[in-house]
Amino acid sequence: MPGQELLKKARAAKKEAIKRFGEEKHVCGFGIARRDGKYVVKINFTKSPSNQTRIPETLKGVTVVCDIVGEIKKQGTSTSLKASTAKPGIAATKSSSSSKSKKIASKKAASKKAAAKKRKGITKKDHSKKS
Repeated sequence: MPGQELLKKARAAKKEAIKRFGEEKHVCGFGIARRDGKYVVKINFTKSPSNQTRIPETLKGVTVVCDIVGEIKKQGTSTSLKASTAKPGIAATKSSSSSKSKKIASKKAASKKAAAKKRKGITKKDHSKKS
């Protein structure tokens, strides 16, 4: 049962993180994750924490990981931040994900249509005008 003991330790460290950093300005969530086969405490930020916020590398013997995840919004809203695993003091990068995702979706749709036509035996030559 060493896994259960490690999980208990991680839960205690998460509670400690909530107590110590729950009121910080840009903190938007806490969690427990697995990294390299071990449990870690995750602290999620909307923006890079200020230099005054000192996040320890470990709490109660459990590694602390900070992720800058951006603002948490209802899906379908514009402008998001790229989620990045970063050390405190490193800003998240702004993403033009809405335009990128539209381009990718458009390309995927076009390739799906082409694949469907190919399965049906229709090619571009079939659509050309015959003289």
